[in-house]
Amino acid sequence: MRLKKIEGINIIPFIDIMLVLLVIVLMEATFVRTDALTLPQSSADNAAPSGTAALSFSITKDGQLLFEGQAIGFDEVASKLATIDKNAPIHILGDSQSRLQEFVTLLGMLQNLQMSNLSIITETKQ
Repeated sequence: MRLKKIEGINIIPFIDIMLVLLVIVLMEATFVRTDALTLPQSSADNAAPSGTAALSFSITKDGQLLFEGQAIGFDEVASKLATIDKNAPIHILGDSQSRLQEFVTLLGMLQNLQMSNLSIITETKQ
């Protein structure tokens, strides 16, 4: 009995598997969200000079926004900053109890108002 000599490798199943994997990768890639919020870089050397009066926003643990110590709504931010210089220093105060959603909302509003001199002030662990 003679064995049949194999002339080549059948690559059709391999191509089928690769096409299925390609379809899966392309399907998953459409669900990736690409819009992002640009945050300023943090560095100790970029700290605002102590002589400058900075405006301050605080976010409490229950999501309330404070501007210069007084409670305001997120819809009032634009009207409060309408007459302020775009390069005026603005401090955003928060801690580990602050809600991230309100923080991101405030940063987006300040970015839309083209405020460029932002600092994030947090409590340090001791």
